[in-house]
Amino acid sequence: MFDWEDDNDNFENHLNDDLARFEEQLASNSVGFFDSDRLEAIIDHYLMNGNYSKGELAAEVGIQQYPFNTLFQIRRAQALSGLGKLKEALELLDSAEKIDSESMELFLTKAAIFSQLRDSKRAVAFFRRALELADREEKDEIYLDLATELEQLKDFKAAVEVLEEAMRSNPKNEGALYELAFCFDQLGNNAQAIQTYRRFLDDNPYSFTAWYNLGNTYSKEEKFQDAI
Repeated sequence: MFDWEDDNDNFENHLNDDLARFEEQLASNSVGFFDSDRLEAIIDHYLMNGNYSKGELAAEVGIQQYPFNTLFQIRRAQALSGLGKLKEALELLDSAEKIDSESMELFLTKAAIFSQLRDSKRAVAFFRRALELADREEKDEIYLDLATELEQLKDFKAAVEVLEEAMRSNPKNEGALYELAFCFDQLGNNAQAIQTYRRFLDDNPYSFTAWYNLGNTYSKEEKFQDAI
């Protein structure tokens, strides 16, 4: 990593310089060598700003200059996905997986593409594979995405299990609590919902969302005094 990455102003200045240089070289159809970190920053800038065409071009440069770094294949697949070229993106990811079969981001990207294709079964499978490789702090969003796909499959029981695991992993994951309420509603299982919220509140007594969900659930059971 570069020393200037510790300074946001310097990082922005270098990124702007790199973007200008890259676009000038694109215009002249002659792109020179870029350090991998700086090329990654260029690609991420384009993808985050929805400029998928230029993101793809920059990722292609990365593939040419760093053929064994699967990150650039993943980034190109993400750009292709943004452009709606989902089949081409999946083919590229399949190729990258032959080089690196332990990439969490690769499996997340596959899962997101299958979600776009409304193939929730495959999306679930790849979200689960990504979870196996994720660090603890990376799991929050994956749990929620996985639960959403399980909800699409009407497998609310499995979604509850995932969301409860999300809450154990990070009690501050408010999104998991909101989704849990929806799933218990779909299951009509108020007794389990009450048990889950009370157990959670024993360890996390300051969770507004858990108290709110518990009150709502007591109300559905017509236990109005408890709800109050």
